Amino acid sequence: MIRGHRGGVVMLAAVLAVAGCAASRAARTQGSSSAPASPAYGSSSGAWTPPETVSFKELFPEPVPPKPSTAVTSHKTTPAAVTKPTTRQIQRALKRAGLYAGTVDGKPGPKTTAAVIKFQKSRGLKPDGVVGRKTWQQLKSYLPAE
Repeated sequence: MIRGHRGGVVMLAAVLAVAGCAASRAARTQGSSSAPASPAYGSSSGAWTPPETVSFKELFPEPVPPKPSTAVTSHKTTPAAVTKPTTRQIQRALKRAGLYAGTVDGKPGPKTTAAVIKFQKSRGLKPDGVVGRKTWQQLKSYLPAE
């Protein structure tokens, strides 16, 4: 409710003081001697005493910065992993490797997939026809330096 305003703390203290006076007055007018004594309302004579003073920083401490994450990620993000090759780049590299006989049109198809599988088998990679990080790392060496 009250967030970081000194005026709000003063207002809260004033409301609590008024409420304390009203409660003390009610206890005296009822003549109840069995009402528990409160340290905020103090003495046995029923006179009101101010509550204990609390500093602003005790009420609203500085936020604690979050600790660095210790979570283990499943993969590392490297520049090579971020840059995905286009189908045209894959076809051009496969053609220069001598494994792709089709036209370099940028359209994936069965000839492109078959050439990727041939390349993967020749390099000892998992022959799944998908140009992932490991396959592209080796295949891009057939392209001219950019």
